[in-house]
Amino acid sequence: MFRKGLVLMTVVVVSLVALAFTGALLYLITSETGISGAEKRYTNALEVGKGVSSYIMQIATKGDLCSMVDCTKTGEEISESGSFRFKNVGNYEVEAYLLRKVPATTSPEGIYSFKVVVKNKNNEKERSEIYFVYEVTSP
Repeated sequence: MFRKGLVLMTVVVVSLVALAFTGALLYLITSETGISGAEKRYTNALEVGKGVSSYIMQIATKGDLCSMVDCTKTGEEISESGSFRFKNVGNYEVEAYLLRKVPATTSPEGIYSFKVVVKNKNNEKERSEIYFVYEVTSP
């Protein structure tokens, strides 16, 4: 009788260990899916931010940036113009700021520092911020 009870207890313990292992494995699989989705959302917002940043660098190189924002002030939001539309890109809202320009003049030559913030209109968790410095020299 004692042996039958011992075998039963052994089977129960082994079953619990197998159940715990299976539960841990399922948890890891589902948590990896969540992490992968968050990474994909961030990557999409980051790509939009990179595109807007590239466009801002083109505008600064052409010398048109100081007509859209007061280059003598710090922390100014860059406004849209007729040819420069970036506030709404698909499902994303974009804000771009000229943090500082050195020297603080209206001439296009100088070192600019920018901040670009991208937010998804449908999912507020999807967001990216890009800070970058760009130098424009005379040709």
